[in-house]
Amino acid sequence: MKKTNVNATEKLEKIINGVQGKATARTISAKLVAQYAEKLETKLNKMGLTKKLMKGMLVIVDPNAQDFPKAYKYEPISTTFYLERGSSDWFISSIDRTRCGNVEFLMVSKITPEQEKAIIDHQFKMVDIKVLK
Repeated sequence: MKKTNVNATEKLEKIINGVQGKATARTISAKLVAQYAEKLETKLNKMGLTKKLMKGMLVIVDPNAQDFPKAYKYEPISTTFYLERGSSDWFISSIDRTRCGNVEFLMVSKITPEQEKAIIDHQFKMVDIKVLK
């Protein structure tokens, strides 16, 4: 699949419908994808990452992530997607129907040293501790 901007609603909706086929449970929409991109960006901002530092991040999103009781006899299938941060926007790089996970956001890419430093610096600011250099 070619990367698609999360703001290209009509194009993204066609791709999603093609992947989901006749599925009626645990499905997604282009609107939901855009909401999750915004939610993810907010979470990363709260961790101390700027938009510039988010570039290149790859995250698997499972909006239907949950734990199922052992008595549930079926294999729960959900539409999941990969969000990848470009220089100015979020893009979908893959959409699949897969077994439901139990984690909403799963980081796939490695954190760069710059991202790690920003996160650590932000955590120290939150607890008002100064780093000795």
